[in-house]
Amino acid sequence: MIIDPEIFTRSLEEKLIRGGAVWIATFKDFYRNYRIGDKKFLLYAEGDTYVKGFFLSRIFSFFVSPRRKAYFFVDHVEKTTDAYISRIMDICSDVGEEDDYIMVSILTNEEDVKGSIRRKLEGMKGGNIGISIISLSSGKRYYSNNFLGRALRRITGEGMEISLLHGGDLFKSISIVLILSLLIISFMHIFNIIRIDMVMILLAIALSLILGYIFYRRVFHTTFTFTFDGFIIKRGKWIYEGKWLNFKRGWIHVEKGEEYIRLEGDDGYIDIPTRRIGLDKDMLMKFIKKKISS
Repeated sequence: MIIDPEIFTRSLEEKLIRGGAVWIATFKDFYRNYRIGDKKFLLYAEGDTYVKGFFLSRIFSFFVSPRRKAYFFVDHVEKTTDAYISRIMDICSDVGEEDDYIMVSILTNEEDVKGSIRRKLEGMKGGNIGISIISLSSGKRYYSNNFLGRALRRITGEGMEISLLHGGDLFKSISIVLILSLLIISFMHIFNIIRIDMVMILLAIALSLILGYIFYRRVFHTTFTFTFDGFIIKRGKWIYEGKWLNFKRGWIHVEKGEEYIRLEGDDGYIDIPTRRIGLDKDMLMKFIKKKISS
């Protein structure tokens, strides 16, 4: 069975939008069905290597890390050929400047690519173009043997991880830590260990923001990773791993204001929290129905 390339493309687009490649580049502009000459790409994203984070990160990015433009392409083809790869590289070589980063993720329907293409990727040990080839039927992946190829390996990985910073749970975590901090400070003040002043309160708030975020990541933060064979749900330290073949049907389930896709198998059911992970439920439902019916 061949997975719809649109599903994979939308998942990859969401990952880039949420900063899934921020360690190499920040992508800001996204275009679907983008044309370069007579070639149309499923997705084109543009950004740069400038780090947008804390003050020290920005200083490092400005003075140490070279400022480059970054381009990301996604294409779909029935079958990869040597002529096709050469054409893609010719198109990409005309994009941007000589030192800019160009990454291309090629989705193919074939189960395996031929040896000459694998050797061509292996021979790409430098340059400013990185290529990944992903089979939509077997899940096999191939990467160019250079820095950008290794970057694509990390971005696309063996599966697609989706997550979203959940404001409600983050606020809850920070509030819990802040209340505990203020209680501890109050008890210490009662027993004359410390004196409460504005500086002490500000320090407690700052510490609560940091520890609250750590608490949120360890207890509440939810991620969903789907692969060709199954999926993994993580919530804090809780982990559930399932295989598509173990489930026989799925449907939309709503409970306490949360939206889920509920999957039923021989051992019961599992809920995938679509809104909490920020994933389009219709897109995921379409993907799941194809997997559990195959």
